[in-house]
Amino acid sequence: MDMQTPPAGGPPPEMSDQQKKVYDVMKRLNAISADKGKTADDIGRAGKFPKGQMLNWIQEMEKKGIVKRASRDKAAWYYIAK
Repeated sequence: MDMQTPPAGGPPPEMSDQQKKVYDVMKRLNAISADKGKTADDIGRAGKFPKGQMLNWIQEMEKKGIVKRASRDKAAWYYIAK
């Protein structure tokens, strides 16, 4: 799969509308590196997303290489991949 360079300030174009909303919330929360990652609860609260659906969206984004997952403090932390 050919990854296109995301437009400046915007999400990569290969995401669904729901994934773009999650991406925007993660960006707003400054989840841009492993040490600044946020938990699913943090992201869900900030975006008012249903947790189950949001986790599915994040997993789809992980498969596309848009989001990465890191384990920290016995929890999964998510951040936007560079």
